[in-house]
Amino acid sequence: MVEMPCNLKIIFLREENGDGQGQFYYPDGSRYVGEWKNGKPHGKGELHFYNGNNFEGQWRHGEFIGFVTYIYPDGEIYIGGWKDGDRHRKGTTIYSDGSTIEGTYKCGELFGKGEAISNDGFKYIGEFKNDKFNGQGTSTWANGEKYVGEFKNDKFNGQGTFTWADGEQYVGDWKEGLIHGQGTIFFSDGTKIKGEFREDEPWKITVFDKDGNIIRKMLDGVEQKVIYLLRTY
Repeated sequence: MVEMPCNLKIIFLREENGDGQGQFYYPDGSRYVGEWKNGKPHGKGELHFYNGNNFEGQWRHGEFIGFVTYIYPDGEIYIGGWKDGDRHRKGTTIYSDGSTIEGTYKCGELFGKGEAISNDGFKYIGEFKNDKFNGQGTSTWANGEKYVGEFKNDKFNGQGTFTWADGEQYVGDWKEGLIHGQGTIFFSDGTKIKGEFREDEPWKITVFDKDGNIIRKMLDGVEQKVIYLLRTY
């Protein structure tokens, strides 16, 4: 992206009177091609930067307004709102590998609800903050796995449910992308693990069979002996 602070307005050097179509070459090699009014870009135009970036959109009295199409040298394309030299409001970024991100930008970063789709089949729909997954969201993978819950800085964090491709499921707490806190793992054969986990490992848990009988326990990461009481009649 062009190196320009978010609060800096785009200023054009040409001041002499001129209307209609025209071109202007900047000292750094950048070039504006498009419509002019009173010696300033006004109307539809293209700004070709010295570094290979291409910027297309509408101008008013020398400043950009509204939506743009911004093409980068590596093939990345941004289509959407623009303000003070950066992405702003609704927009879509298309990367050279085919991955896309669509959402609302604020001073160049994603905020609020949006959608990210990778070329490997990964998809995220949910909330963004500071250009990362933050808040409530849903992630799905090409292999059928799915996570629904809270995110923080692109990682599972807080309450969430992860479902594996075979249907097995964890419901509970997460921290920094790991199972951490209180939760329950449900297995396809009907058994379940319930209790406290630490960094993806069972810590204080109880294992139940499909009928609800206790078959295993663990306390502070150490497996405990389970005593079965048999009643005779």
